[in-house]
Amino acid sequence: MMKRVNGIVAFFFFPILYISSLFITNVFAIESQFQSVEKLVEKDTTAPAETIVRPKQEYKAEGLRDPFQSPIVDESIKAEGTQGSKTKEIPAPALTIQGIIWGGNINQAIINNELVKTGDTIKGARIVSIDKHGVTVFFEGREYKLLLPIGRSTSEKK
Repeated sequence: MMKRVNGIVAFFFFPILYISSLFITNVFAIESQFQSVEKLVEKDTTAPAETIVRPKQEYKAEGLRDPFQSPIVDESIKAEGTQGSKTKEIPAPALTIQGIIWGGNINQAIINNELVKTGDTIKGARIVSIDKHGVTVFFEGREYKLLLPIGRSTSEKK
């Protein structure tokens, strides 16, 4: 019977002792955290011992190119700049798209039965970009958009 009473006392006493020790530990921990927060606030309110003096810099872009404008000169802008001097306009070369391969690592197009990619040149026209709708080429200071022929447009799966 005595062993049973000791077992019951131990069953209830030790958990209560454990929980109360956790509570007491938390009380002291909260107090130490509060003191460390007070120290941080005190450090923030004090004036800095040293200030850094930096010279003022002014941005002057006089005579420089606007970085947001295209570096490609359009013929209409060139004509306005010359004011009256007529330049002979060279027509774009005859380029026909037979197909476009896009969506992989390198977009390619078949133009005039030749396989080309961005950066290649065909009949004096440099390939600027290739997308699913067509090809953009740069020829004699102008950009031209070559579209896929009607009936050959790419269709996306639904």
